[in-house]
Amino acid sequence: MIPRTPDNLRRLWSPVWVGFVGILLAGIFALLDSSVFGLELRTLDLRFQLRGPLSLEHSPVVIVQVDNRTYKDLDARWPFSRAWHARLLRNLRAAGARTVIFDIMFTESASEDPEGDLELAAALAEADDTILSGEMITESARGGTRYTRVDPPLPILLAGGTDWGLVDDIKDRDRINRRYNLYQPLKDELLPTIGTRLIMKLEGVDHLSEPEGKELVIGSCRIPLSRDLKNIMRINYYGPTGSFPTYRFSSILDDADFDLADPDMDTDYMEMMKNPELFAAFFGDDAVNPFKDKLVLVGVSADDLHDNKMTPWYGYGDSAHEMPGVETHAHAIQTMLDRSFITRSSANQDRLLVALAGLAGGLAILWLGPLPSLLVLLVLAAAWAFTCLKAFTGFNHWLPLLAPLVALAGAWTAGVLQQFLRARRERQEVRAIFS
Repeated sequence: MIPRTPDNLRRLWSPVWVGFVGILLAGIFALLDSSVFGLELRTLDLRFQLRGPLSLEHSPVVIVQVDNRTYKDLDARWPFSRAWHARLLRNLRAAGARTVIFDIMFTESASEDPEGDLELAAALAEADDTILSGEMITESARGGTRYTRVDPPLPILLAGGTDWGLVDDIKDRDRINRRYNLYQPLKDELLPTIGTRLIMKLEGVDHLSEPEGKELVIGSCRIPLSRDLKNIMRINYYGPTGSFPTYRFSSILDDADFDLADPDMDTDYMEMMKNPELFAAFFGDDAVNPFKDKLVLVGVSADDLHDNKMTPWYGYGDSAHEMPGVETHAHAIQTMLDRSFITRSSANQDRLLVALAGLAGGLAILWLGPLPSLLVLLVLAAAWAFTCLKAFTGFNHWLPLLAPLVALAGAWTAGVLQQFLRARRERQEVRAIFS
């Protein structure tokens, strides 16, 4: 007959196996959450909204977008003449813009307007700080073979030395854009996205090198990469849609030589931006030109162009608005400019946190009993939630919230079940003795 384990040894091991149950449940939850539920990602969205919008007064980023009103101002539908894009580029440069980044692809010739291609090429040749967009396309051939091809801007547009970058959209399983693609590997080359290309220009870097460990180094900018993918970073969204100064595409075209369809809206707005004396006369000597030395992102937000995205700020406040794709690039660029990267604890650190939470739950239930330990665990859970929020708002650090809480709750539940079974066994032993 195997002797019974002494009481003191049983008391020593009970918190361990009870905590192990909590850890096991937390591991199962984390596995399911990463592949099915995505609840931890939702807590990240909540942290953004609890933190609130951040100031962008220091930002050099400005957005110009084709919105629904632009169609009415121009009495035209998309796509617009490339000559209009050329005029927009020249007006922005004349107003003092430092760099213009097009989140609009010119990868195919405008067969109905070949003169427009020539006009845009001439404008690009005059502006050496412009970035165009291309894309990487993955297709399937017969037999299931997949291959990747690059669709760059038209050669005529790049002939003057204009830089370009990829536009790449990354959605999590819940279709929310939380991450940003920094580059795409192609054979022996790393093709940067437009945001990365801009940082390269600002840092004076011509070519990307393979990431060093867990960081992508671009000059003085060291970008922490996603835990699982070496070409991805988390976007630190500064606020909801409309956080950056935004101007209508038609307003940038509106100069003395261009008439808008509505005479009441035709104010020759850009003449004031291009002429410092005229600007001072209208806005005062202390006013600052909104385009001077700015990084101007040009994109679309019109509903029919389908480039609006879900972000962590969707549903913030009283309204629900998707964010134009060009603005998601703006938030990614600002994240890199400010070095305000979202960091995340390593997988081993997460496991350690879960183990400590499971052990704490096991010790609490077996030392204090069900009800007192429940109060202690509620306090611990609230303290951990507060710690996760402060780590994010104060240090842009993403600590796991749910898995440690599951470990706490799982250990407490296992401890209650163990005490119930032990009490029932003792009652059965007593009845057996007196019978």
